[in-house]
Amino acid sequence: AADGGCFAVSATSTTNASFERALVVEGIQAWSDSGDQLTSLPTHLLGGTLLRTSKDALTPGASVAVTAAGSDCRLYVVVEASRGGGAPGRDGGLIRALAADARWLAEAACAPSCGAMDCTWAVFSALAARDVPVVLPPVAAAEACVLLVAVPVVVGSFAVSLASNSNASYDRLAVVAEGVVAWRDRDHRYIGMPKYLLGGVLFQGPYKDVPEGTVLTVRPNARSRVYAIVERSSGGGLPNTLPAAGWKQEAGAPRWHDTPTMVTFGRSCAAGCALSLPPTQGSSVVLSIVVVPISSVPVAPVEVSYCFSADAAQQMSPQYPELEMLGEGARWDLEGRLLTKVPLWMQGAAYLPTSAAFGASGPPAGTIFSVRAAPPSVVYVIVEEQRDGGAGRFGGLLPEALPAAGWEKRAEAPEAGMRSQLAVYAKRVSARECLSLPPLKEAGAVLGLVVKVDMDAFDATVETSGGLEFQRADFQETVIAWSDTQFRYTWVPTPMTPGILFRGPHSTTPSGTVVYISASGACRVYVIVEVEYKGGMARDGGFLQSLARAGWRVEATAPSWNDTKSVMKVLSIRASEGSELALPPTLGEAVFSVVVVNIASSPDRLADEMKQSFRAWDSEGLEGIRREDLDALLAAACPAVDAKGRAALLADADPHNIGKINYAEFMGKVLFASPSPS
Repeated sequence: AADGGCFAVSATSTTNASFERALVVEGIQAWSDSGDQLTSLPTHLLGGTLLRTSKDALTPGASVAVTAAGSDCRLYVVVEASRGGGAPGRDGGLIRALAADARWLAEAACAPSCGAMDCTWAVFSALAARDVPVVLPPVAAAEACVLLVAVPVVVGSFAVSLASNSNASYDRLAVVAEGVVAWRDRDHRYIGMPKYLLGGVLFQGPYKDVPEGTVLTVRPNARSRVYAIVERSSGGGLPNTLPAAGWKQEAGAPRWHDTPTMVTFGRSCAAGCALSLPPTQGSSVVLSIVVVPISSVPVAPVEVSYCFSADAAQQMSPQYPELEMLGEGARWDLEGRLLTKVPLWMQGAAYLPTSAAFGASGPPAGTIFSVRAAPPSVVYVIVEEQRDGGAGRFGGLLPEALPAAGWEKRAEAPEAGMRSQLAVYAKRVSARECLSLPPLKEAGAVLGLVVKVDMDAFDATVETSGGLEFQRADFQETVIAWSDTQFRYTWVPTPMTPGILFRGPHSTTPSGTVVYISASGACRVYVIVEVEYKGGMARDGGFLQSLARAGWRVEATAPSWNDTKSVMKVLSIRASEGSELALPPTLGEAVFSVVVVNIASSPDRLADEMKQSFRAWDSEGLEGIRREDLDALLAAACPAVDAKGRAALLADADPHNIGKINYAEFMGKVLFASPSPS
């Protein structure tokens, strides 16, 4: 084990296979007894540790345990997925086992090349906490071509915010324990606390003094369960409105006096997504909010890694400190200078100054910083642009490397004393994806890495009743269709792009599985399902009938994949912002995928969706809609717009108070800001 935060990793096997450690570089020998080399390596793997064994060391029944010391790490498992001529890969059964395990994340586009050019490789990864072994599923078949790579990471902690649209304040937090104080303005304490709430974050708001119409919005930086504890008789209408909004009543609730008057409702919330409670009714509301992070997730809220070239790795032993929270007075360098005038849009984010990891010498040339976050995020790099009137210590990232890699300079930047002029560059990254900076060209850079939840990004999540993890990828032609095969969608209908593909196992999703879908904004959800198999039985999981009964519409076109005997069909439905959609339980074998498309991805897309909604209300085909019907439609489609906001829109759309609105004109005003026809 390593001391002082220095990283080390080891592997053991139930079959006593031996592992040696090697620095991952382009062209490294993949196995100890083979000349095959790893090439086309993803940037964020360079400088990691290859746990190298012989090519045939992992025989059936072998199980490998990997343990990190000195730092957490991300463990990558690279498995042969297919060979030339369409022959199955020698994966030892690991692909199917890893795809079905919620702890493992399928890496969408980070497979290296190894050996024969016509082989393809699948990559899975898991977060390994320091000193806690990660055990791979046992090898189930002969000929397992497997590679293991460990990359040390600095992990950010769980954080959650709660916003209120009224003057009710919820800025006081406490960790849930037996006897915790329930509200900020009373000494009442919760007793009989259910186990599922222990260790969660309690927002201590006012007791009863909650204005009517208060909407509370929770946003965690990791997948969480949000709980609303309300009093049955003084719950502000929430005991009725929460179930109608998709919240589930939980077993048990805490008490704050002898009589059990409280009830708890819960709902899952994806990383970075906002979850709003319905507006409160009345002015006397007894309410508490608790947020509990879900522990079995494949990605930490924030992960930062830094890897090195072979020469640099021999020269130093970096530290792996905890991420800090960026704010006024955050440390900048080892000269004792602190950051001031930090822009508000950066404050509260996860922050790593290079001085904390590398000391006075700074990072060596060739260092590669990479960031991965559970929610969609904006990554900022604070660089020293100038120092004492000359070039700053920016490690060769300026003036060209960062802009050439798509990083955009921001107008504002913190300050760090008179000697330095700082600059901030930013780039967005999707949920769970890895973003790497260009390699440092010069040693001694003074940098700061900042990671903050992207409030403006659209994101969607898929969860299942059995904990099965669905991979995510951009939905485009030739995308891999399922998590445990190399089958690909060979044609993609235009209306389903740009979309997020969620892919589970090809045909082994357990019967009875319920799939839950949620998104940060209004969206259209598509289910691609097999409806015919020539010469055999269609594996539709019952979706063709059950989704149609639930009001899903059948689309005119559907994607195809490698098997020409299989015929797919697409059904879709629109989901409003903040809603959670549950598919009917699967029945028997199911070959299906889920695609989620942001309906606000373009004005044309949004206009098309709204036209479909208007036509459903306009049963007589009069091209108009009653004012009260439009108000109800807007309330359902845009829950973030309150009654006053809707009233303003409707007044503008119906200035003469006729009571009927032409929806083509309305969309022109709202979506395209075009004037009404004269």
